[in-house]
Amino acid sequence: MSPVLEIRDLELAVPVDGVRRRVLRSVSLEIAAGEALGLVGESGSGKSMTARAVTGLLPRGAQASGDVLFEGQRLDEMSRRALAEHRSSGVALIPQDPRTSINPVHTVGDFLTEPLRVLQSLTATDAADRAVAALADVGIPDGRRRLEQYPHELSGGLLQRVMICAALLSEARLIVADEPTTALDVTTQSEVMAILSELRTHRRLAVLFITHDLELAAAVCDRIAVLYAGEIVEVQPAASLADSPRHPYTRGLLSARPSIDTQIYPLPAIPGRAMSPHDAGEGCAFAARCSYTQATCDAGHPALERYAGALVRCVRAEELGPLTSRGAGD
Repeated sequence: MSPVLEIRDLELAVPVDGVRRRVLRSVSLEIAAGEALGLVGESGSGKSMTARAVTGLLPRGAQASGDVLFEGQRLDEMSRRALAEHRSSGVALIPQDPRTSINPVHTVGDFLTEPLRVLQSLTATDAADRAVAALADVGIPDGRRRLEQYPHELSGGLLQRVMICAALLSEARLIVADEPTTALDVTTQSEVMAILSELRTHRRLAVLFITHDLELAAAVCDRIAVLYAGEIVEVQPAASLADSPRHPYTRGLLSARPSIDTQIYPLPAIPGRAMSPHDAGEGCAFAARCSYTQATCDAGHPALERYAGALVRCVRAEELGPLTSRGAGD
């Protein structure tokens, strides 16, 4: 069975002050039905641009190469009608802050039922019934009353559930969750992620989960892809990544996590500054910050190669054993 989403060697540059700047470099990944892939990286690493490429919403003037395929069909070969259908019913985006995606002067009911009435030709009564049932599926009781409320009358957690509800009503096969719990407290975050995980399993949805939080990604995803400077440097099953990271950048991120078991002061940190995709040279983008660097790291661009159940973009991946210490480089 072919994957729901497949990205092959995606390169992307966007205009900034009249100059094209590279934001993605040879990104390749795939997600099957019922699978959740976590896309992890620091700010500016290219996570949100990857999401925009998947939804077909690249910035004006963007220059892209490579392939983005949804259920085997390339997005760049879709007609305008097919691309509109892809955005309305193929893929659904759950944003960081739901208040930026819901019109504040319309009710929750307007937001949920309009696509059903326009795209699926349901009557207002049938659309409302569907919306109430979907609200119940995401843990929101008293759906009739909620449909009459305005966004400002709902908490952030309830609004995020409304966004999940909208994704379910669209019958999307791919959910792109772009840091959907950033604006929520820890308890609400857990509840929202539990709902997403349950619905993903029950409905066999493919999920691209974008986050800064490695711990959260490991808890809710099947596999994790780590982005650095616009390119994927490691892909591993979530269950093994925390103990056996194969790329020095991933090791640095994991070593810098606070621990409730061990008190370490100061916390280990990756030296240097984050590399912009535009500034990355032809060699390894992480070489300037890496404690494992050697002359060959700057000689050419390392390929993403398979090693011990992982895909790793590092010429010294075989030398990195299990993560046994808390240092950034070891």
